[in-house]
Amino acid sequence: MFSRNLAFIIGINNYQNGISPLNTAVNDAKKLGVADYGYGFAPLAPQFW
Repeated sequence: MFSRNLAFIIGINNYQNGISPLNTAVNDAKKLGVADYGYGFAPLAPQFW
């Protein structure tokens, strides 16, 4: 049994090398991160670059 759960969620809108940009990946990742708190995942400070 694990003592805690961690989730690593990445949302990238702007890819390089000719990949078309996405519109909602970053916002989707932010929303998913908030939703995971209810499933026992440890909240960590979000990082945005």
